[in-house]
Formats: sequence, C-alpha cells, structure tokens
Amino acid sequence: MRKWEKTDKSGKTIATVKGRDYYDLLWYLEKGIRPNFSCLEGITNKEELKEQLLAVIMKVDARSIRIDLEPLIDNPELVKNLSKNIKEILRRMIAEI
Repeated sequence: MRKWEKTDKSGKTIATVKGRDYYDLLWYLEKGIRPNFSCLEGITNKEELKEQLLAVIMKVDARSIRIDLEPLIDNPELVKNLSKNIKEILRRMIAEI
C-alpha cells in the first residue's frame, strides 16, 4: 500500500492511509482477480503475498479508512460499518486466496 497522509489546516495528521486502496483490494478479492507475481517486487508466491497483505492490513486504523471514504461513498452508514470491519473482512478474504 502506498504511504500517504492527510492533514488538517494546522498540519496535524488526521489520516495515514488511503481508504480507497483497501476498498479497491476488497473489490479485487471479491472478483477473484489473481496477481501477476512477476510484477510484484519481493513476492514470489501466494503465501508470501498473503503474509505481507495481512501485515499491512492489521496496522490500518478505522478512522483513516472512514475519513478517506466519506467523500467517495454517498452512504455514511456503509462507510462507518466498512471502516469498522474492514480488517476482519479483508483478513477472511485473504485467507481464502
């Protein structure tokens, strides 16, 4: 996942991840799209990919996901529930790869 920060007007960090990246990952997993390992640096097989994805996902904070997705999704309840549960949703989906 890309490194990114969203700050408020005073320069204080309010979000540290792009929620849309995790939303996109969710979409790819739902569609059953498989990665091209020759295009991934340092990852040569499915188990390595799962391990690295899980390591990144477990560090995500729900607030950052919510802040980034709110302007993109016109359903506040969906954004709230998705941001609260995205770690578990993605963890389960990655386990099924």
